[in-house]
Amino acid sequence: MLIAALAVLAWLLGRLLSDRSFAGQWLLWIPTPVMLPAVLLGLLGTLAPGRPALFKRLRLHAWLLCVLAITVYFCFVEHHILRPGPPPVGVSISHWNMTHGRTQAQRDDHIVQIHRILGDVTILAEAWSLGRSQALRDSLPEDYLVINRGQFTIVTRLPVIEARTLVAHENFKAMLLMVDATETLEHDLVIYAVDLPSDPRTPRASLARAARALLDEAGAPPPDVVVGDCNMTRNSASLRVLFPGMRHAYGDGGHGYAASYHRAFPLYHIDHILLADGIRCARYDLIDPALGRHLAQRAWIVDDDAVNE
Repeated sequence: MLIAALAVLAWLLGRLLSDRSFAGQWLLWIPTPVMLPAVLLGLLGTLAPGRPALFKRLRLHAWLLCVLAITVYFCFVEHHILRPGPPPVGVSISHWNMTHGRTQAQRDDHIVQIHRILGDVTILAEAWSLGRSQALRDSLPEDYLVINRGQFTIVTRLPVIEARTLVAHENFKAMLLMVDATETLEHDLVIYAVDLPSDPRTPRASLARAARALLDEAGAPPPDVVVGDCNMTRNSASLRVLFPGMRHAYGDGGHGYAASYHRAFPLYHIDHILLADGIRCARYDLIDPALGRHLAQRAWIVDDDAVNE
């Protein structure tokens, strides 16, 4: 039971400290689903004989309160377990860190999954040769365009105003995409696609500060939407440093359990769609493409005015 109590304390400290420090980073990465069996183990420990009745009751009540608090946090704060899926309206934006395979069969399987997640704008990371293949282009509807910028492949039916690399640093990749979204929204849409390193030994706080400095040096217009594999957990302190003032699309339109990695048994939400003020996410989905290590994500974006009407 002492181990369960220490685990709860470490988990709680991680939520309070976030990843502002390297030590806090490791505590933040303790997954909440792991804590649920831990507190149940602590609860079972209160049933052991040999303790005074009053002590056993106090301990039982403490562990019951702990089970209740973590369950409520998991179901209603960290995830929206009971929230029904809202209707999908607006401009749909999809993202998938796919790590494309090399064989013919793998290529065909990936193309099938790209069609499953296809949005008005779809951004693929690490599609590599598939992004440049004629097979992908031939499989798409005629009104879709494919553009490659570094490790990012853009598949879009919205007219492209600008698409360029912003940052091509060893530890940080970023691309700017501006599309004409006036068919649905009241303005063009500026999208950043980003990719950050996955090495867990890298302090996320210092990485976020360095990446933010690189973006500031790029002198690009501020984003309306950011998509990418950030390798930072949702709503972490480092993610707020990297993109201050932006909020996660899951907070607006997310529903159900939300973790994107590892696809086989997802515990961490590290693939994100972030939004600036003035727009809202009508619906946010995580989609299992049955390939690779990451779930794909898709959000439907509307103007704030459309939500408030």
